[in-house]
Formats: sequence, C-alpha cells, structure tokens
Amino acid sequence: MSSVSSYFQRSRPQSVPQGPTQRDVTNALEPLFNYFNDNFAIMKQTLTDSAMVMVMTRLWKEVLATIESLLVPPLSDKLSQQRPLTQQELDIVFKWLQVFHTPYFDKQH
Repeated sequence: MSSVSSYFQRSRPQSVPQGPTQRDVTNALEPLFNYFNDNFAIMKQTLTDSAMVMVMTRLWKEVLATIESLLVPPLSDKLSQQRPLTQQELDIVFKWLQVFHTPYFDKQH
C-alpha cells in the first residue's frame, strides 16, 4: 500500500510557482510611463505639435523594436549570443504588450 501511495505522491503535479501578475507587470512599467509623461510635458511646451508627434512616434517605435528584439533573434548567418527567453520571460513580454494595448494605457499614457 505504501508503494501505491508513494507513486501517487510522485505523480501529482508539483505546484508551479506563479510568475508576476498583470498588476505586477503594469506597476513595474509605471516608472517608465512617469518618465515619458514628465518628458513629454516638457517637450510639449517647447516643440510644435507636429514635432511632438514625430518624437513620440519615434520613441514608441523604439520601444516596440526593443520588445521585438527580445522575442525575435537577429536574422543573420552569424551565430547570435542572444539566449531564448524562458517561458516566464515570454509571459512578461506579452503582458507588456497587453499593457500597451489596453484602454488604461490609451487613457493614461
């Protein structure tokens, strides 16, 4: 009987540690958003509207390119030193993308 119970104890899935929640991810990005808001406010005072849109567009393209570079290794015939992301790191990157596409983000940032 003890061999049967030990089999079931070994067969049970172990509790997998949970990664950061969506709230944790959003809170971790808050300093970045605050930095952007502070600097955009300063730039808004000194730049024309078209220049401001250009700066913001370039900045967000850079943010998205950085996220893309985390997900997609460089395309080249040379070996890359970039290591694949762990499942938890992938989950975090996709949660970042969700933050950028939520109504909260659209209203606040």
